[in-house]
Amino acid sequence: MIADLAIRNFKSIREASLECNRINVFIGEPSTGKSNLLEALAIVNMFGGGYPYSADDQEFIFRASSWRELFYWQETDRDISITFSTSDAPERGQPGYDEAKEALRSLLEGRTVYLFVDRKHVIDRYNRVVAVVFVKHNSTHVMNVNLWLVANSYARIWDLDNSFDPKTWSLYLPFLNLSGVN
Repeated sequence: MIADLAIRNFKSIREASLECNRINVFIGEPSTGKSNLLEALAIVNMFGGGYPYSADDQEFIFRASSWRELFYWQETDRDISITFSTSDAPERGQPGYDEAKEALRSLLEGRTVYLFVDRKHVIDRYNRVVAVVFVKHNSTHVMNVNLWLVANSYARIWDLDNSFDPKTWSLYLPFLNLSGVN
């Protein structure tokens, strides 16, 4: 489950943050950004196939005739930022949650995030997406956020019945090798 969602410079949304629950209802006047919030969530969902997407991909579920329309007031010189945090451990209300959440927020805020979703189960028994998360580290490498959380004692490896093998993970991976994540 997505715990927090932050959106910056996306369509009509200059900046918004949302603490998510299992069910979220958006109510408001026309043209206040409700559909754009849902489209931001759709971008997150696009990664569900386990592949990174780029501006060259043409299969979208947006209401836009060009990529320029995805930017706040079509200001393409500013990055679009849609970031979110999920956590396997600890859960909201448990000891260490606030520290882990803040560390993850500091790591991911305003950065491009890539999700590689488990193709075997996709959703776990708690209705959460099972994924390895990467964030751009520099111009040539991405960092495995799951392994970073373990290395910094915010999480532990659970080698469950899924398509990932944590024993093969490296903290840093060349950017072009993202398609080879297992």
